[in-house]
Formats: sequence, structure tokens, C-alpha cells
Amino acid sequence: LLHLGVVVVFVVIWLLPCSKPFSEGGTARLATAYLHGRWEPPALEFLTSLLGRRTMWPPVWLARDYFGREWFVRDFEHDATDRINYYLTLRITAADPAHRKAPYLYHVAFRHRQLFGQRWLQYGYVQRERDSVSLRHINGFVDRCEVEPDGPTIVQTWAGPGPAVFRIASLHPFALDLIEDGSASAAMVRFPG
Repeated sequence: LLHLGVVVVFVVIWLLPCSKPFSEGGTARLATAYLHGRWEPPALEFLTSLLGRRTMWPPVWLARDYFGREWFVRDFEHDATDRINYYLTLRITAADPAHRKAPYLYHVAFRHRQLFGQRWLQYGYVQRERDSVSLRHINGFVDRCEVEPDGPTIVQTWAGPGPAVFRIASLHPFALDLIEDGSASAAMVRFPG
């Protein structure tokens, strides 16, 4: 079960009818399937519960029914009173030392307390392999970097002009720390601003 979450993503991408699923075209096909509700193959329809604006996110039933466990979730806030329009730097560390080098998937979402009915929007995910990290944004943007096998996963995400609550969710236990102005020399991936 440890690798099942990553396997699900790989199977989903593999099943998408596109020669380069991680390309802009692959992401566009995924977005089109979601928007029109025409999943090909139909077994991919479960992705509807992860995408779009959701009151409850991540979907509890998905982790329970398919993986027999709960999501591990960490939230943090950008209050926009002292600072706006900058990158927040996150340090994600696998919490299970026995499986630190295993593949992990971290889903990333946000919500505004005053807008969109306070619903969550998953805007991307970060995939950690033994010595590499890749990031995928809902707009098709992809970022990658090489990392030390025992090191943390460093991710930057945009904190805009208004307050927002961010959420990281994974099927694997992890620790999350906000870092003040990430080191320019540290290997990291960055969501577009």
C-alpha cells in the first residue's frame, strides 16, 4: 500500500489518451475530461472528487475505500496583513524513517475564507522520488529538481494579495515547516505565481 498512491497517479497518467501525459497536452486532456465529465476510461471518474472546488478536501472516502487509511493533512495560513505577493517556502519531510526514500505524493490546495464559499481548490501536487522532486500545477506547468536522497522536499508556493489557507495532504505521514526566505542554493520546486 505504501506505493499505491503514486501508482494511482501513474496509472491515471498512463491511461490518458496522450503520447506525453505530463506535457501541456496531457494536462489539457485531464482538464477537459473533468470539465465535460467524459472520463476515458470511465474508471478515472474518481478523479472528479480531487479536482475543482470542494467543501471537503481531500475526499475522506478516497483514502478509506482505496487505501484503508486516513489522509495526513497539514494546514497553514497566509493572513496578508504584513506581506503580500511573495513566495512561501515549505519544507516537507517524510515522517516515517523506514520509508524516507520511497515515492511520496503531496497534494496541494488552498481556499479563501471570504470567497468561493470557502471551498478548497487543489492546484497541484508534488511527487517525491528517492533523489528527485517533480511538481505539477493545474495550468500544465511542470517543475523538477534533483535532491539529496535523505534531504527534505523544498517547495515554494505563491502567497497573493489576499488571505488564504493552504493545505498539504498525503497518504503518508509527513512534517511541514515554513522556512523564512528559502536559500537560493537549496534544490526546490516552485508553483507559478
